[in-house]
Amino acid sequence: MVKSTREAEVTTQRRRRISLTSPRMIAGYFVLAYACTWWVVPLGSDNFPVFPYGPDLALLLLVGWLVGRRGIRRILSSLTRWRAHPKWYAFVILAPTAVALVAIFGTRLLGADSSAMPDPSSAWKFVLLIPIQIVIGGPLGEELGWRGHVLPALQQRYVPLVAVLLLGIGHVIWHLPLFFTSEPTPYIPFTIELLCGGVVLAWIMNSTGRITLAILLHGIHNASQDAFMGGLHGADYVTLNWLTAAGWAALATIVIWRTRGSLTSGATQPFTIPLYQPAARPVPRGPSALTPA
Repeated sequence: MVKSTREAEVTTQRRRRISLTSPRMIAGYFVLAYACTWWVVPLGSDNFPVFPYGPDLALLLLVGWLVGRRGIRRILSSLTRWRAHPKWYAFVILAPTAVALVAIFGTRLLGADSSAMPDPSSAWKFVLLIPIQIVIGGPLGEELGWRGHVLPALQQRYVPLVAVLLLGIGHVIWHLPLFFTSEPTPYIPFTIELLCGGVVLAWIMNSTGRITLAILLHGIHNASQDAFMGGLHGADYVTLNWLTAAGWAALATIVIWRTRGSLTSGATQPFTIPLYQPAARPVPRGPSALTPA
């Protein structure tokens, strides 16, 4: 009995010495996230053929195994930290909404059918869809893994732009089933949009340390697409995707220019402590740490 207890303690200590932020474990996390996501593909869902909670499920499994209950509690407690400067909330709400509306009306100027344009009821649909999209549309099921684990782990070894690129590549691969539906997502503009959106999300995380802001921006982006863009198909849908990618590329360019590539507010260091570790937020250097650059 004593021997088995000691063996269990030794096994636990060995697990705890395995770093979740090592390159091997980051690669392993991606593999597990894909496995936890793509198991629904054989079920034949054509609308959204991925399990939206796969990345977070993979993170909870690894943290539960290697870190323990404290790590899981820290991850979950991060969802209760909403305090940030109001300007961050203004940006998170307005930026994805503006990108979506400019893209949809730009598509109309390029010849899309006027019947596919949003009407006043679309605004109500948009508001109602935000909490739904956050909970079941991907943000709550993805961002703890992507921005709460992979981003800070990569930023321990690479400058933020390289970290965003590496995370973006893995994130694009995660979406692969979407490229094989009956109306597949155009993969080139989608990849541009995802990578550029990753720049903006990294800037938010590096400047505030609030995973809740990343989840909110992701949810508003998804809700704006469903509420304002659902009526476009075929060539118009492709045009819409290119204009959306251009909008996010413009935002990313501004962020990179204003931060000189650091993707911080200028008063913080890059976010390098994953959510399951203590003190999982950047240390501010001045009063402007929670103000957009």
